[in-house]
Amino acid sequence: MKKNKSIIYILSVFIIGLILGGIVVNFISKNEGKNDIVVNNNLLSNNKLNNSEIRDNNHKVDASMYSFETTDKNVISRELKGEYLDKLVTIAVNQEEFSINLIGIDSKSEVVLINPTTGDMIPLKYDNEKFSTKTSLEKDITYGVIINYKLSGSIRVVEDLNSIDAEQLFRDALISMGCGL
Repeated sequence: MKKNKSIIYILSVFIIGLILGGIVVNFISKNEGKNDIVVNNNLLSNNKLNNSEIRDNNHKVDASMYSFETTDKNVISRELKGEYLDKLVTIAVNQEEFSINLIGIDSKSEVVLINPTTGDMIPLKYDNEKFSTKTSLEKDITYGVIINYKLSGSIRVVEDLNSIDAEQLFRDALISMGCGL
């Protein structure tokens, strides 16, 4: 019971932080009139990734202080930078199985992926200086990456990268994370 209260408290603090951060980011972007996302040094208007940009393997997208990456590979590797993963949100093409590797995390940590629709937790095991697992992930669900009872990132699986609205998926993932998934 004490563990559940700790998780709820940590998620509540995280939610409040995301909401306040989102308000500040929204306020700044409206005042500066900069609503474009930078992808691999190309400026894309209308806040959408165009299809020719998505066809390559991985793309890092920075939107203010948050970042996410799209990938068509079945290996997802992230590094813990401070309290969050280096790519807060990972959007991956649907695969039969994913290999997830997380580095920069203390070996004594507890690391799990959580499916917010079912509550199922997928533990990651520590081996060779990284936490890893091989698992299948359902599409159109934003999985949370929990490190020591703290939501530190997310993974979203989509059917096709060419038909996504990157800004909307990113916003949905942040809202999901802000609501504790």
